[in-house]
This record gives sequence, C-alpha cells and structure tokens, in this order.
Amino acid sequence: MKQLAVKKPRKAWVDFGKGVSMFLVVLYHSESYYPMSDAGYSNLFAFFRMPFFFFLSGYLFTSDYLHFSFRKKMLQIFRGIVWTYLIFTTVIWIPKNLANGTSVLLGVKEILLGWASWFVVALGGAQLLFAIVLRKTKNLYLIAAFMLVALVLGYHTGQLGRLPFQLDKTLLVVFFFGLGFFYRLYESRLRWLEGDWRNTLLLAVLYFTLYSVDTARFHTVKNVFGTSVYTNFPLYILYALLGIAMMVCLCKRMPADKMKGVCFIGVNSLVFYYLNGGVIKVLSFVFNKLGLHLPAGFGYMEILLMAVTVSFVIALIVRFIKSYMPIAIGDKNAFNSLAKKLNLKVQF
Repeated sequence: MKQLAVKKPRKAWVDFGKGVSMFLVVLYHSESYYPMSDAGYSNLFAFFRMPFFFFLSGYLFTSDYLHFSFRKKMLQIFRGIVWTYLIFTTVIWIPKNLANGTSVLLGVKEILLGWASWFVVALGGAQLLFAIVLRKTKNLYLIAAFMLVALVLGYHTGQLGRLPFQLDKTLLVVFFFGLGFFYRLYESRLRWLEGDWRNTLLLAVLYFTLYSVDTARFHTVKNVFGTSVYTNFPLYILYALLGIAMMVCLCKRMPADKMKGVCFIGVNSLVFYYLNGGVIKVLSFVFNKLGLHLPAGFGYMEILLMAVTVSFVIALIVRFIKSYMPIAIGDKNAFNSLAKKLNLKVQF
C-alpha cells in the first residue's frame, strides 16, 4: 500500500483505454444519428463500451485509498464534473432548444435534475457515493459489499423510470467503478491481464463467441444504461466483465504511448461525450447536402468514416478551448489561477 502513495506518471494504457471506449461511443452515436446501415454492428461492443470506461474511471479514482482526502475529491468532482456539466449542458441547450422548440423551463429543469447528460451525472454520482464510503470506512470487505448492494438497488430502481440525478444509472455505475478501484489495488497479482497476446486473443474469441450465441438465442439486454427492461441481467454482467478483461489485456498490450490521437480522446473524454451528438448532426447535414456518400454496400465504412471525422473535428474544438477558454473544461491550472486572483484559499 505504501507504493500506492508514490505519485506516478500518467499511465498511457489508461488514457488509451478511455479513448477507445469514448470512440466506440462516437461510433454508436454515428450509427444512430447517421444511419447508413441498419445492421447495428456497433452493438458488438455494447456490453463493455460504457462499463469499461467506468472501470477505468474507478481505477483512476485514488492512488492511495488509505490516505484518501474527501475535501480534495469534492473539489475535483466540482471542477471536473459539476462545473463542466453546467457549462456544456447550458451551451448545448441553446441550439437544442432552437432545433426542437422546447420551452426554457423544460431546459432548465432537465439541467437541474441531472437529465441533460446521463453519462456525466451518473459518473459524478458514482464518484460522490464512493467518496462518501471511503470517508466512512477503509474496510475493503465493506466497500465490496457497498458495490454489490448498489448493483442490486440499481437493478430494481432502473425499472422505475427516469429518476432525478440519474440515481438508477449511478448505482449501476458504482459496481463497475468499484471494480476499477479494486483492480488498482490488486493489479500486480493479476498477471494474466498484463497484456499477453494469447490471453487477449483467448478473451476476444470467448467474448465474441458468447456474443454470437446470445444474439441468436438469449437476447440479453446490451445496454442497461439506456433501458428499463433488464433481460438476462446476470448474463449482461458476465459479458461486461469478460469485455472489460479483454480490453484491459488489449490496452496493456498496445503501444499506447505512441497512439497519441486515441490517448487525446481519453484525456478529454468528457468533452468528446458532450459534443459528439451535435457534431454528428452537423456533419450529417453537410454530408447529405454535398452528397458525400460511399457506394451502396459500404454502410459500415461510411459510419466508421463519420466517427473518425467527428473525432477529428471535436479534437480541433478541444484544442481551441484549451488554448483560449481552459476554465470551461475544468482545467486545474486555470481554476487555481482564478482562485488565487479571488484570494480563495483553495487548491484544486
């Protein structure tokens, strides 16, 4: 545990993993908003697309849980989650309101109740709950019990419909978030996840074989965060765990430090999530107006091309924001600089 207290350099495989996960989200939304193929091939990754991201978020939650600072974590959650949520959902709401003709009151209600972005609110909620638990106890058995209770409660509350602050989704996120937290503690003991190609290939074959069998016979729910009907929920958890293990092996095996584009998406993943839907819709309009379509039969490639183009455009937007409005994306240095100017005794 003393080793965890030593500050270590940024882990490229984690940034790479978050980047892959977020790109799969962009791919999924590209298929939804720019449907050149109805095959739903992005569903291949549905079982682990979001659970893997939450797993990595839990991995990064704290480097030393025994000396966990609740105050510091609250400042991080405010800067990285709450602040960016209020900024981006408010900015995005304006064109959304104009396009959909929704009322001002409805837009404000969506934002205040945490309905404007389920992903960010659920991630922030999971961090908050985990921080409260770590503040109360460092007993790993109790923390594991908390994760399992949250999973059960998330399953039951998820069937009640949309809840304020995404409580149902938050409880489900806690489980995958906690897995990442525990993996960091026992990472050195789980050598078989260190990136051996044989293990990676074995896990991939097993995952996609089970996916094929399930699609043909069991029809397990592929995304528990987007539905209230949890068909074969235990199987979903099994597939998600298998997918997470596969992705950990893959990301640790890849030369992540050389794949800076994907890592850039991972480092700025929340901004990519906020902007990807709007950028897809704008580019879809442009592509359709200009007739920029591949020949019939290349629907898969066209959706992939859209996802890559969207990622490139968002990357340019992120670089612009970082250069001219870093505080808008919760930049730590920008917040500390502002706190100093305001004579606030706060270090973010």
